[in-house]
Amino acid sequence: MLLFGLEIGPAVPIGPGLYIPHPYGSVVIAEAVGANATFIHAVTIGMRNEWEFPLIGDGVFVGAGARVLGAVRLGNGCSVGANAVVIHDVPAGATAVGVPATVRAVAPHTWAAPREVQA
Repeated sequence: MLLFGLEIGPAVPIGPGLYIPHPYGSVVIAEAVGANATFIHAVTIGMRNEWEFPLIGDGVFVGAGARVLGAVRLGNGCSVGANAVVIHDVPAGATAVGVPATVRAVAPHTWAAPREVQA
């Protein structure tokens, strides 16, 4: 499908809530895209030198101009910085930046239920 400069492969399974605020110049050819992923403009997600494609987890953020290439896995809730080139897996909750991208931080898994608001 090609719409507003965004190309998404017709067979790519996409979870609910995909958000692409500026779709211009983006190409998404992935094994699958999880729920609530965000891709900023000029993102390329696709194959590298093999016929295998990235698997994008739930709640993943991919910054402007980033490239995610090959049979890599982006774990749930991870972030890819602007203009990064991802050629290795990024664990859940991690932030990857640079060329080639390296993991710079991993968010602690300390999710807690929201507290009740006292009036």
